[in-house]
Amino acid sequence: MNKDLYGKYYKIPLHILKHLQSCSGEQTIGNLLSSGNISYSLIKKCIHRMENGEKESLGGDTFYNWLKQTLSSDRNSLELSKNAKSESGVSNAHNQTHTKDNLNNMNRPGKSHHSHNADIKITESLKRINELILKII
Repeated sequence: MNKDLYGKYYKIPLHILKHLQSCSGEQTIGNLLSSGNISYSLIKKCIHRMENGEKESLGGDTFYNWLKQTLSSDRNSLELSKNAKSESGVSNAHNQTHTKDNLNNMNRPGKSHHSHNADIKITESLKRINELILKII
């Protein structure tokens, strides 16, 4: 579900930007103030940092609550849309469709099946090489 949110950017409201100006010494906050936007992945990183002791340096409870609300509302809306598709008859809207074309070649192209005759030829060649080496020594 969250993979659908990667690459998404959120506009930071003016009241949050004004609040963040008091924490402008932090590089992350400075970047947010200059751009006015925050990405989904940066929201997750900020929440993680805030939950691990950096809440005050990253904007305090006001910014933390906005981040949590934004993240949860977007995740919930995505979940609701997938549930609505499932209920309307779309089969398994939570899974992404995929194909299994030429799976053997895609996974391990060097390990494709071959006949045992080739193995026998290789072992005979190795025996002959070993015999020649022994004659030279």
